[in-house]
Amino acid sequence: QHTVNIIPQTQPVFSLLDSLCPGTSYVLPTQSTNGISGAWSPAFNSQATTTYTFTPTTYNVINGCPASATHTVFVAPNFTPSFGLPTALCIGAAYTLPSVSNEGLSGAWSQPFNNQQTTSYTFSPISTGLTAISQGVVCPVSGVYTIGINTPVTPTFTLPDSICEGASLVLPFISNNGLNGTWAPAFDNQNTTTYTFTPGSGLCPVIAQQTIVVSTLYDPTFSLPSTICQNEALALPLISDNGVSGTWSPAFSSAQSGSFTYVFVPNAAVCAYDYPYNLAVNPTHASYDTVTICQSQLPYVWYGQSLNGTTSTSTTFQNQYGCDSILNLHLIVNPSPVVDFSIPSWESCLPATIAFSNNQIEANTIYNWAFGNGVTSSAASVLSNTYTQPGCYDVSLTAINQFGCSTTSTFLDGVCIQENPVASFTVQNNPLPIIQTTTLLQNTSQNATSVMWDFGHDAQSSTVFSPLHTFPERAGNYLVTLVIQNANGCIDSTFEIIQIEQDPIYYVPNAFTPNGSELNNIFLPVFSPSLSLSSYQLQIFNRWGQTVFESRDPSKGWDGTISTPNGPSMSQDGVYTYKISFVETGFEKVFEVCGSVSLVR
Repeated sequence: QHTVNIIPQTQPVFSLLDSLCPGTSYVLPTQSTNGISGAWSPAFNSQATTTYTFTPTTYNVINGCPASATHTVFVAPNFTPSFGLPTALCIGAAYTLPSVSNEGLSGAWSQPFNNQQTTSYTFSPISTGLTAISQGVVCPVSGVYTIGINTPVTPTFTLPDSICEGASLVLPFISNNGLNGTWAPAFDNQNTTTYTFTPGSGLCPVIAQQTIVVSTLYDPTFSLPSTICQNEALALPLISDNGVSGTWSPAFSSAQSGSFTYVFVPNAAVCAYDYPYNLAVNPTHASYDTVTICQSQLPYVWYGQSLNGTTSTSTTFQNQYGCDSILNLHLIVNPSPVVDFSIPSWESCLPATIAFSNNQIEANTIYNWAFGNGVTSSAASVLSNTYTQPGCYDVSLTAINQFGCSTTSTFLDGVCIQENPVASFTVQNNPLPIIQTTTLLQNTSQNATSVMWDFGHDAQSSTVFSPLHTFPERAGNYLVTLVIQNANGCIDSTFEIIQIEQDPIYYVPNAFTPNGSELNNIFLPVFSPSLSLSSYQLQIFNRWGQTVFESRDPSKGWDGTISTPNGPSMSQDGVYTYKISFVETGFEKVFEVCGSVSLVR
């Protein structure tokens, strides 16, 4: 039997750096603080973060079974502070170098800011060891920064010192030496102005100014005639009366008569307006003119002569400018066509088709009709046109012959078409009682110029627009007809049946005595012998609303009895209510008569 004791490993203990800056000298110890000797691998590296392994040199129980160990040394990166420094400034500009970087690192500059020349500046951080910033743990190092100093540049331009009033000129936004900028104020071609050119930002140019003198334009003056005679010599001067030099366009010539305009253009260096010269050159030689006109254009007036036919004539005169002229005229007069058309009488409703007649048709002649409603025609003889809207229309006929001569004849308002009539009327009272058969017939027709009433009895009629008519005093139906007509003979009609009602004549007693005597034993309404009934009903009610008697025979009345299961029984004395309903033969109106009757024995 043998016992083996397991001895636990002893962990080496060290006091080591966890982080350092690049290039820092450091030696990893070969013996731990608890007395374990060994070696580290790999060799120490001061330029990069590295994990090192410690391996003990003796592994035995006597030495406590030492264990290996690892340790990582973080090498923080070098960090150059950053600044929002300008890349360049203008010479003489004021600027202060910041003492704290964008990351909050304080330090000092190698020299103060120099605003006279381009300079490189070194910033040395106060903290050069391990430093925590927003980007992490770093090792701040010095940085070199250059700020350029720009020398001022004067913009140059090629601009005129003076212009004429109203001249066009664009002030350039880029100088001859490539500087961008703006001018103020805006260009003014009416007044002398000093303009300032301000260069754009980011440059170190000098503000430039330019004064442009605006010279007032004036008119050249000349002493030239307004008219000359044909072929008369005239020299157009190259210098005006007030000393303006220039040239004329076009070249002068008086070989032809007429109105001509010559323009004097001043030389470019002179602020003067162009001068238009209007010259009338009057003829001085004979002229021969042939004029062709139509007969309708006669008389033809020519230099005081009134010519009334084909002829040749001439005249000699001295015009107002003293130029003698002989004018010869050959006048040719072509015949004008004769136009004669008519519109026959017509009567029609809309749409109305109306005939037209051309009463004069000539050979080699074109005819053009215009009917006033937008419709045209080139038919020569009889033709028609349909009008669909009311109104008055001018009708014209134009004839053009082979000479191009035309004649037009127009009938103003030649066709006037009224709106179609619409017949209608109302009856003041309908039906009418036989005792009052007079009523007003109110004419509500439209576009009527004449009316005719037929009253439907005894051949009676009327032309009164809205008549008050009396019908016969006899019951019946009367057909009233209204016929209307407009100015174009268009007719419309309407009708209505007027009913005359017979007032029924009847008598209803208010008491009867059914006691077996010879008088008043029956309650019965009495009707006129002339009254014919198509329906009839008599009802008797007691005081409780119960029907005690009913008859549909006008000749059968109530004898005062009521029907019971045991046969007729005499009613009690008292007051009873009756209701009588009837319709006259030939009529539809239902007459109802209600009242009370006393039964007395």
